[in-house]
Amino acid sequence: MNPTRASSRLPVCLLAATLGCGAVEVPNPRSYRLPLADGSVASAARAEVLRVQDLRLGAHLSPENLMVADGPNLLQAHPLDLWAGPLDRLVTDVVVRSLRRSGAFADVKCATDVGGEDLSLSATVTDFHYERRQGGAEAVVALDAQVRRAPDHTLLLAREWRARVPLAEVSAADAVGALAQGVQRVVQQLVAACATLPPPPAESERVPGLASPPGK
Repeated sequence: MNPTRASSRLPVCLLAATLGCGAVEVPNPRSYRLPLADGSVASAARAEVLRVQDLRLGAHLSPENLMVADGPNLLQAHPLDLWAGPLDRLVTDVVVRSLRRSGAFADVKCATDVGGEDLSLSATVTDFHYERRQGGAEAVVALDAQVRRAPDHTLLLAREWRARVPLAEVSAADAVGALAQGVQRVVQQLVAACATLPPPPAESERVPGLASPPGK
């Protein structure tokens, strides 16, 4: 073969190889919302208004990516499985909606709602991932929360609530559904604990400016 002709074909081969590499399909990222799972209704409502402050994320949690744990210490982010919004906002919204739907309080407000409140809930999301283990996986949700009386900031309740929900299939979509169920179970534990709190002060003992339940 003519060396000159062979060398002239080299750029053509390189171009073909480059075009071939460009045809490789790049996977697209997937965005997930956090659905509102089914929950139970409280047997009785407290005659108080609860405000839920914006939840915080533990420093080890990603605000953007779904996370998976392999063993007790290794926590990894799914590079292509993303939350549809900041995770702290998604969890806060689901907690507020779940508490409202439970009927456990006269009213449930988020941080920006107008008006006063009787109780204030603040919390940190300490776990929000799924764990792979031999034979399956399970979602893990944990919330380290404090409930205070709004007028004087008296601490009424401080506890970490935790829930584990098995996954039907080890997949990102199934993990998101299980995490939503985990949030609902944590909210149910919170509602049950709030039912044991001391009753609100009598009208004669109420601090001026304390929120009154609707209709009062």
